[in-house]
Amino acid sequence: MAKPHESILVLAAHPDDEVLGCGATLLKWKDAGHKITVAFGGTGREGGRQAEEAEAVARTAGWRLWGFGPFQDNAFGPVKDVAAWIEEILSTEHPSRILVHTQHELNQDHHVMRHASEIACRLFTHTWKPPLGQSRELWAFEVPGSTTPEFRPNVFVDTASHAHRKEQVLALYASESRVSPHPRSQEALMVRGQHWGSFVGLRYAEAFRLEALVIGQTSGTAS
Repeated sequence: MAKPHESILVLAAHPDDEVLGCGATLLKWKDAGHKITVAFGGTGREGGRQAEEAEAVARTAGWRLWGFGPFQDNAFGPVKDVAAWIEEILSTEHPSRILVHTQHELNQDHHVMRHASEIACRLFTHTWKPPLGQSRELWAFEVPGSTTPEFRPNVFVDTASHAHRKEQVLALYASESRVSPHPRSQEALMVRGQHWGSFVGLRYAEAFRLEALVIGQTSGTAS
């Protein structure tokens, strides 16, 4: 679990990915007093309302919206440009935890975002600079309907107290609303939360994969 006053950055390809993949967890961390910043690679479908809806979501959820990158829907790239965009964010943001798409993706924008984050967040470089001595963590999240069954989570966050709030926040993405049995429908997402929760004895959970962990000098974690 995030420690007090942590700075957490979400790198998502499209508006709604952040809520679909980790919305309940972000709400839980925000309620615990952590600083949440969300950055999108693009504004979503051309002519759509996703950017406007993302702003409403950020206001309601209470996290900070960094903004939108210049990349067009279903045309992200080249990877070096997306990596440079992430490095620009990291030049002003200094998160101790970054959340990004998993590598197991069918959506090409998600896949490019993940690849670019691996370049920009190389652990041996000085691009990713949290406060001196603080730990660094890279987590991967799924997006139902886009992430493949090869996704193998190893971190589960208890979201029982925030699952219905996630549902309410997701409803603000009205242009992206889907009906059951679509994997992004409200019904399917609640079932998915129960599914991941059952892995670890919880009513509801969101699932992640811890991709990298650097334990800093200020951490109390045994090493």
